[in-house]
Amino acid sequence: MHLSRREFLAATGAAAVGRLMADPLGMPIETQTWPIRDALGKDFPGTLKQIAGMGYKGIEMCSPPSYKEGFGALAGMSAAEMRKTIQAAGLRCESCHYQFKEMKENLDERIAFANQLGLKQMILSSFGLPNSATMADWAKAAGELNQIGEKIAKAGLQAGFHNHHGEFQKIDN
Repeated sequence: MHLSRREFLAATGAAAVGRLMADPLGMPIETQTWPIRDALGKDFPGTLKQIAGMGYKGIEMCSPPSYKEGFGALAGMSAAEMRKTIQAAGLRCESCHYQFKEMKENLDERIAFANQLGLKQMILSSFGLPNSATMADWAKAAGELNQIGEKIAKAGLQAGFHNHHGEFQKIDN
C-alpha cells in the first residue's frame, strides 16, 4: 500500500510540519509513532521510509503486543523483523512506550522484546489511573513502577515515564 503525501501529512499532523523547521542544534530528530499508528499498521515499511524521507532519524514505537489500535498488524512481527524493517528504512528505534498492565504482567517478555529490538529505554505511557485516584493510589503506582524500573535496569535498559496533563492535577489538596 502506498500513502500519498497528503494522506501521510494528514496522519502525522503538526509533527510533520514541525519537523520542517526542526534540528536547530544538529541533533537527530525522532518522532513517536502513536500519531501515525494507522499508517504504520497498513504499510509499516512504506510509512517508515516516508518518515525517513522527511528527515527524521529515529522513531519511538508503542508496544505492538499491547497497543492493538492501529498497530494491530504489527503484533505478530518479531522484534528482530521489526528492527530489520526500521533499519532498512534508515531509521533507529531506541525507545518504546508500554502500558502499565503489560509491564506488571509481562515484564520479562517485554524486556526480551526490547533487547531484541535494540532499545535503550522502556517508557511507561501512563499509569492508567482514573481521575478520582487519590495520592495513595499514585504513590502505590509509583512504587510499582520503581520495582519494574529496577528489573529493567538489571536488564541493561533505562525505565522512563511519559507524563500527560493528568499528572499535573491537584490531588488531595
